[in-house]
Amino acid sequence: TEFPATSGLKKFVLLRTAPVHFLLMSEAGSSTLIEECLILVTVLILLAVEVSRMRSQGFAYFGNGWHYLDWLNYLSFIAAFTLRLLPLQAVGSSGFPPGPTEFINYETPMWAIVQWKNVIALNSVLTWLRLFKYAKSVPFMAFLIKTLAKAAGQTVAFCSMLLVVYVGFSLGHQ
Repeated sequence: TEFPATSGLKKFVLLRTAPVHFLLMSEAGSSTLIEECLILVTVLILLAVEVSRMRSQGFAYFGNGWHYLDWLNYLSFIAAFTLRLLPLQAVGSSGFPPGPTEFINYETPMWAIVQWKNVIALNSVLTWLRLFKYAKSVPFMAFLIKTLAKAAGQTVAFCSMLLVVYVGFSLGHQ
């Protein structure tokens, strides 16, 4: 329940829905599980490579900004996998479907599924940004990336000012 501006109580129900294969391993296809495991193994291998690079380069490793993006990307993958496993573990331990006289609160597993989708969306953007790191090896792309890097400061300043205008309009027209 919430307190509206006019006082009194306003009742609402928050329902989070998800396909059953997000909750039960038995409902997920074997190809989906194999793909997720392959991605997890790949991320762990890339994380091990990054740790070995950090050890071999010492403090010079932290001078390259791309490494911070790499770590953020890998850690968000691990967070996403953790959020993916939470519903499977929670529902697997409580049983699904519940009996006709039972109530099992699935809010926490559903919350984890929503957050998993949010982290995957963020991770897609981070992975896309990492593409620029590898595109620098192509000569004409290196020129483009240098140009974009020089324009980034002014572009961010422009977008932040535009955001102020958009927020003002959105607040004025509710």
